[in-house]
Amino acid sequence: MFESFSNWWNRKKYGVVDVTLRGFTRRFGRRSWSMAWDDTTQIDAGRKPTLGVEYFYAELFSANGVSILVDDLTIGFEQFQNAVFERWPEIKEAWVRVYTGSPDVAEHVTLWKRHETY
Repeated sequence: MFESFSNWWNRKKYGVVDVTLRGFTRRFGRRSWSMAWDDTTQIDAGRKPTLGVEYFYAELFSANGVSILVDDLTIGFEQFQNAVFERWPEIKEAWVRVYTGSPDVAEHVTLWKRHETY
């Protein structure tokens, strides 16, 4: 009983990210946002210190103006992170550098951006 309540509470408090071969869905409460991997035009990562705790986040953008933020407290973050590394292996080193950076310093960087040719 306690475990199921704990899972429910964590999902409610931190949200969930579900990964598929096609993309991902970020759910928080009754709201959800989805993005296909092929629609991703930019990937940013950042670290934000707060009172006593810092958190890392990744923000993915699409051409239609949607951006979805997934932080490391989100349930399913590790699977999301692995899926991003699988799709964009060239950003892993910079991602890890931001993730392991100084906990007292806020940081936000663009790791990848699609270059459109016309």
